[in-house]
Amino acid sequence: MESISRGAAAYKVIEEIRDYSQLRKQQDRLQKQIFMSNMIMTTRQQALVSLNRLQTLGVTDMEIKNMAQLMTFDSMSKDWKHNNEREAFELIKYKIVKAVRNILTEAVVRQENPRTLAVEMSKQVVYRVMLLRKGTINVAREAFERSDKISV
Repeated sequence: MESISRGAAAYKVIEEIRDYSQLRKQQDRLQKQIFMSNMIMTTRQQALVSLNRLQTLGVTDMEIKNMAQLMTFDSMSKDWKHNNEREAFELIKYKIVKAVRNILTEAVVRQENPRTLAVEMSKQVVYRVMLLRKGTINVAREAFERSDKISV
């Protein structure tokens, strides 16, 4: 065995602790990277599953691409005041995006064709608006709460 002075031994212990601390930091950083990679892969996998479902329901690639562009716009333009024509068009686009999301979500949940579902949901909206226009607010509210189905 080699004889080491107390000072040298203390210095060696400090170096070991510093090396161990650096290894722990690297390990933590790598664990965070692995976690983020897994999160990204899970999100991508879910997106691919959703795309596959939409395609089996009859939605074309071009329709999916157009909806994605609308949704990208939607996430960028949430806050505005409705003071001019441009902002009015942005509000219309926002409402369209919201409706498309609702239709696609329902289509995936129900496993129905999005076009058929969009027609059905549009009929319901028109039905409620017609009831409101007639001045029968209470009837419209009741119909909305019951989710009345109409035949057209």
